[in-house]
Amino acid sequence: MAVESMKLIRTRINPIILDVGCSSGFLVEDLLREVPQAAVIGSDYLPDLVLSAARRIRSAPFLQFDLRKCPLPDECLDGVTALNVLEHIDDDQKALQEIHRILRQGGFAHIEVPADPSSFDLYDEVLMHFRRYRLSDLALKARKAGFAKLKATHLGFFLYPLFKFVKQRNQKVGRNLTYDQKKELVARQIGKTVGILGEYIGRIYEEVRERPRFIVDRAFGLDQSRAAAPKRIREIQRET
Repeated sequence: MAVESMKLIRTRINPIILDVGCSSGFLVEDLLREVPQAAVIGSDYLPDLVLSAARRIRSAPFLQFDLRKCPLPDECLDGVTALNVLEHIDDDQKALQEIHRILRQGGFAHIEVPADPSSFDLYDEVLMHFRRYRLSDLALKARKAGFAKLKATHLGFFLYPLFKFVKQRNQKVGRNLTYDQKKELVARQIGKTVGILGEYIGRIYEEVRERPRFIVDRAFGLDQSRAAAPKRIREIQRET
């Protein structure tokens, strides 16, 4: 769905997309293939992931940086994707502000995060999540950062009862485990998932559950023109 969101920038001249938290670069590859008119950049906080992706994908540049201290200049990008990134950052409001800063006027951000704070369990702890989100909370944070909401929804809605059951079970199990035991259990279960569904699906196993999907437009100032923005943005109330 992130690819579909980034297709909204196809009418722009020489558009640039940044995939934040690119990991192994699978989304970068999808964007290169599906939005060929765009230059695509991958980035991640972890150097090893950046180097691995750069070696595997020669047709896109990759950067390593902390999103809270993004080194990119103001208004240099047309689109940003951030899938399962914000929950790993202590100051997610600052991260959203940085995404807004580097987007050009009328640019798009596609953000996905794990949903439901009450489902925080040993997986979240081991995978170094600071939080899970309510859709309304994410919308408020995005608005505070200066974004205008285009679309907000959930993925995996019909599977959510099953995942909620699993989360509640994990919470009960986790109460009696040390942190090292939790790490061992999570590694073992993800390993089983890898064997059944393949490396890519296994790696994102924890994240494929009900999670907010949020598409936002970089807000327009009252004194700024909307002429360069895609038509869809003109249907959104102008933000300050």
